[in-house]
Amino acid sequence: MLKLSNLCKFFSEELVLDNVTLEVEKGTICALMGANGSGKSTLMKCISGEYEVSSGKMLFSGCDVTKSNTFRMLNTSTVTQDIASSLVGEMTVFENILLAVGKNRSAGLRFISQDKEMISDILSEVDMGLEKRIYDRVANLSGGQKQAIATVMAMINMPPLILLDEHTSALDVNTQQKILSYTLSKSKRNSCTVIMITHSIMEAMEYGERIIVLSKGKLKHDVSLSEKSSLTFHELSELLREY
Repeated sequence: MLKLSNLCKFFSEELVLDNVTLEVEKGTICALMGANGSGKSTLMKCISGEYEVSSGKMLFSGCDVTKSNTFRMLNTSTVTQDIASSLVGEMTVFENILLAVGKNRSAGLRFISQDKEMISDILSEVDMGLEKRIYDRVANLSGGQKQAIATVMAMINMPPLILLDEHTSALDVNTQQKILSYTLSKSKRNSCTVIMITHSIMEAMEYGERIIVLSKGKLKHDVSLSEKSSLTFHELSELLREY
């Protein structure tokens, strides 16, 4: 589904991505790992279309989209730790999610009851009681609840490619597990491809069907599902420690 060939990215004179070649099949959950500054977020932003690549080629479902940032942005959804840009605090949970659904309000109110039922059902999947706070202002929610809402909004239209940039790393363990479980189980049910940046070896081992390791902009390791099944926590830890 996603194929990168010799992808490079420069910022001024600095080479941040160095000939990254990678192919990710449809429906795969891929954990992207590496030290700070290894190029993980830059690679994700090149894939999403936020950054233009300096050289190389990018294919999306067989189509060359290297220069088509708009196409990639329409077919991907990114969830990060920074939720401020995706939520409107003065609006309710319902209103925020309705914006993501993309309903045409000029059509009137006839869809509101169906929307409420649909959104309540989706929120109940997260298992955080958010369906009971559908008319609360987002500004009154906790950080974990806001992150859950931002995640629901990013995934509500189920784009074929979902990019997760440490979207639960700032949360407590219980909230992390609930949001990750929701994100990845829903992605799997809909055959979405997921690339997930994480520093957590436990997350990579539990959720990643494939583990990609970057170092100084280079792809250093590509651990397949079959290879991961025989990989221990200690072995992956040692492999990451090399860089």
